[in-house]
Amino acid sequence: MPKDSKKKKYSQKYKKEWEAEKAFKEWLTSVPGQNSLAFCKCCKSELKAHKKDLESHANTQKHLKKMAELGSVAQTTQITQFVRQTIDDRRKIAELKVAAFIAEHCSVATVDHLGELIKSLDGKSETLKELKLHRTKCMSLIVNVISPCLLQDLMDDVGDSYY
Repeated sequence: MPKDSKKKKYSQKYKKEWEAEKAFKEWLTSVPGQNSLAFCKCCKSELKAHKKDLESHANTQKHLKKMAELGSVAQTTQITQFVRQTIDDRRKIAELKVAAFIAEHCSVATVDHLGELIKSLDGKSETLKELKLHRTKCMSLIVNVISPCLLQDLMDDVGDSYY
């Protein structure tokens, strides 16, 4: 019997600590259910979970090119492109006042027309020009902003006079 057939073959298993190493941390992850494989997020390919194989993959032209492409995308995309500008405080106050008026005196269905009417009252006022209040937003302001504040005020008043 040849000597080689008695030798047990060692199969390297994926090590989670490799993901923290500088050379691998941006692109390496495990393959669920396959502890002998690793996955390159950059190239979208499975690799053997051998450290030498991973190191050699990191130096391939394909991988280096993909990493460079991803690096340039990450540098050009700024978070400010995804963030909306905040609403002016005067506009917020005006919208809350109109919503409070609607909650106390009218049907929410009338706010679509009332909002347009208020905008046309003064063409010079920036706050009124920017006013954007329709049924959905008005109802949301009443339910999520005005009601909790009024409830808290009521609880404070009742709590003080209860004893």
